[in-house]
Amino acid sequence: MHILLIGCGNIGLRHLQSILTMQNNKTISIVDPSKSSLQKAADLNSDSVNTINKINLYTSINEINNMHEVDIALIATSASVRANIIKELFCKTTPKHLILEKLLFTRTDDLKFFYDFFKSFKTKVWVNQWLDSEISHISKLLPKNKKFNLEISGKQWGLCCNSVHFIEWFHSLTSRQSIEVKEHQFSKIIEAKRPGFYEILGSITLESNSGNSLRLLSLEGFDPKESINIKISWMNSQISCVWTDDNLIGYLKNDNELKKPIKEKIKYQSQRTHQVIYDLISKNYCSLPNYELSYKHHLLFYPLFDEFFKNNGFNLDHGIPIT
Repeated sequence: MHILLIGCGNIGLRHLQSILTMQNNKTISIVDPSKSSLQKAADLNSDSVNTINKINLYTSINEINNMHEVDIALIATSASVRANIIKELFCKTTPKHLILEKLLFTRTDDLKFFYDFFKSFKTKVWVNQWLDSEISHISKLLPKNKKFNLEISGKQWGLCCNSVHFIEWFHSLTSRQSIEVKEHQFSKIIEAKRPGFYEILGSITLESNSGNSLRLLSLEGFDPKESINIKISWMNSQISCVWTDDNLIGYLKNDNELKKPIKEKIKYQSQRTHQVIYDLISKNYCSLPNYELSYKHHLLFYPLFDEFFKNNGFNLDHGIPIT
């Protein structure tokens, strides 16, 4: 099995950490322009108890003279350079499966270009939106065919960079019904954690064609625990949870009954990637949304962000400054 990992920063290292737990005999080719990042990857492999890994390190895709057949390619770079990297990759080889990080790109034109581009290849393209499988217990508590309201709220939790996860979850809860943005209210732009990138404070409300709603609300302020509040209400029932780090804690309340506790562990990326790869190798399928589905999710909010940044004087020649 040949796995190609392009981008070995924080998220790339978490992918690698998970991949190294797999017992399969595999070759892992890692590409990153930073030699220090490559060294971290090499050190991580050295610390691994799995001794059947063959690791190749490169500073660019062009350094790979003999690209073996690639079973799984993961691109874990920033969104701003992803378009060029995909083009370089497909000039070298056509992987069986390609996993992209969200947000996909910084330009809407790139989203549309690759929608058509991938149709020219047999590669199955997946996007690392994972929320539905991670909190499946809550999903199972919702009664079938009941209209519900879902609200995600918190202080500066990443309306730009994380909304797509909750949209994917909402879309799955509605049995993949058509969804659309009903309204949005943005208040201000703030600097993101990563230098050179920004976030938006405010809200977005979406609705399915059967009347289910999703409200995403990011408020100003500082929360050292970086908590996200999740509330789902239907008829006389409510689920209320707080997601902090890898813990999801809350309750389910039906009518006047006592509150039933909810407690779940959310897996880190380093605990997930290997399962996705196992599924792709054994089933030719995984739980991640494919590119076509993620493309539609991105297009729900990209035009809104684009307009707000433009109205606030940002130059968007290189795309929206979000990650």
